Amino acid sequence: MSSQSLAPCRSIAERPKRVRSFSDIQQVALVYDDRDYACNWIGGEAVSLAVNYSGTAAFHTAGYQPIAVNSTYLGGQVRQHGNFSFSRVYEAGHEVPAYQPETAYQIFMRAMFNTDIASGAISTAENGDYCTTGPSSTWNVRNEVPASPQPTCYLYAFLCTCTDKQIGSVLDGTALIHDWVVIDNNTKDLFPGLGNGTTENSTQGSGSGTHGSVSMEHGPDCHSHSIT
Repeated sequence: MSSQSLAPCRSIAERPKRVRSFSDIQQVALVYDDRDYACNWIGGEAVSLAVNYSGTAAFHTAGYQPIAVNSTYLGGQVRQHGNFSFSRVYEAGHEVPAYQPETAYQIFMRAMFNTDIASGAISTAENGDYCTTGPSSTWNVRNEVPASPQPTCYLYAFLCTCTDKQIGSVLDGTALIHDWVVIDNNTKDLFPGLGNGTTENSTQGSGSGTHGSVSMEHGPDCHSHSIT
């Protein structure tokens, strides 16, 4: 990398390690999804507890409170002191708004207008020492594990994504394939009008819908096959 491209990184790294106060910042809201395997909430919580600023001790002693999204739904848990908060949002994958839009909206609006994340009813601008109360951990909150999706057989990851039955249908020419995806009971809803009415994940196409052939001569990784 050039010295010019590294300059912004250096300027950030050279800033003081201690944040004196968040008092002149409208709101600092860390928001993490609890089904996000890329940026998981456990790491996010650790980051929030590692922030070293004037209110660190008070933030550490704050407990978790439910986030009341509306009159009937609790969208997660939040730890907050003053205008600094960490939220764990329930049942959301990477990018909270895509999975829990109302929860994300409420958190955003409450942060923007300096109210508590838990309810939106308490002004953190007028109550600088506001603290959430409750347990120190949310590990007692366990979500039901969702069912695993059925396999989608994708020819560019043939050996990783396809079942033996799907592989067999591709190799014997009976698979119906569109955009390199085998159309069967698992995937027919992705391509309305192309489903072939099969059952039990069978693929009973004529072979006319396939894109060439797949060679089983491959290396150790699942992408090392050839499609002709």
